[in-house]
Amino acid sequence: MKARLALYIGEELAWGEPIGARGTTIGREDDNSIRLEDTKVSRHHAVVRPRDGKWFIEDLDSTNGVYVNGAKVKQAELHKGDQVSIGGYDLVFEVVGDGEDWKTSRRGRIASQRRRTTLTEHRDDVTEWLKGPATTPFKEPPKEKP
Repeated sequence: MKARLALYIGEELAWGEPIGARGTTIGREDDNSIRLEDTKVSRHHAVVRPRDGKWFIEDLDSTNGVYVNGAKVKQAELHKGDQVSIGGYDLVFEVVGDGEDWKTSRRGRIASQRRRTTLTEHRDDVTEWLKGPATTPFKEPPKEKP
């Protein structure tokens, strides 16, 4: 079973980041797997980890907290479709079975090919998409050099 955190604009997928087998860290610092540039996000805000076939999110003593479906949590089990709010970001926790594929955007997929993704790298693309015609494509993130 695979899991990811995804950002949607309306019903369109704007971005999705798979959660690694060892877990995924979320925060403002460069060493996080998912980097959120927002002053309401702590340097090391939260971590999502698998445990015993389930997925859990843990607040790493952040200043502004972690919310799951609107409730502030220190630690919580995540289920398919849960809304995870960190700083100004509302992310959706998604799970697919082995052999299944993730939902992708018709306007162009924003998904990290890299180990770490910064959501704000795509802020201009998202803004243009909201303002522009339906044919405005997202730019793919640059690929890492081998």
